[in-house]
Amino acid sequence: MIYKILIGTCLLILSACDTKNLDESTHTKSVEKKKIDKISSVFSKPKPLKISEDIIRTLDNKVYILLNSKEGCVISEKPLNSDIVIIYKENQKFKYDIVKPVLKKENTDCVSNLAFVTDEPNYFYEISKKSETELRGYGFELNKNQIMYDDNKVKAIDLIGDGLPNIITECFSKEGVHFNIWRGHNSEEKLLHRYTFLDMDLDSTCSDSEQIYNKGILDLK
Repeated sequence: MIYKILIGTCLLILSACDTKNLDESTHTKSVEKKKIDKISSVFSKPKPLKISEDIIRTLDNKVYILLNSKEGCVISEKPLNSDIVIIYKENQKFKYDIVKPVLKKENTDCVSNLAFVTDEPNYFYEISKKSETELRGYGFELNKNQIMYDDNKVKAIDLIGDGLPNIITECFSKEGVHFNIWRGHNSEEKLLHRYTFLDMDLDSTCSDSEQIYNKGILDLK
């Protein structure tokens, strides 16, 4: 009789232990699942863009640059009131510089070569930057939060200020160059588009994707 009571007690204890372990295991799995779901949600969903009107208004100006061995010149659809960041491609790499545009009073070959790229009223400037080979690029009036530095040199731009360097691409259509700036989180969210008409028959390097030719979310026109 005593033997049966002892066996029954042991079975009850083991059952309680198993139930406790099962409850603890279930709770642990529930907590871990919540952690995984939380981490997944952070990485799978990029933060929504919060773009101020000031950023869009500042970028609502097309600025083209041309560098050659004699000079560097700038054409802008609107007056430039501060230093600009210029972006150009040299030896298959995009490069960045900060330059001070000075209003240009006399016409030069550099200005003439830039004058046909836009139909808008134009303002011409000269900059101190030059190049041994002729290079074309674009300029932007940016604030300090949109410029990323490395050893006191501009290494990238961050147009929306989310802490990620923007991705820049460039390709040729049959008559000109398409320059695009993409959000740093991925290359699917297009921020800005610029186009330079070159008035020549070129071998196209652009894909057929409409994203290459469409406006970005920061483009007003």
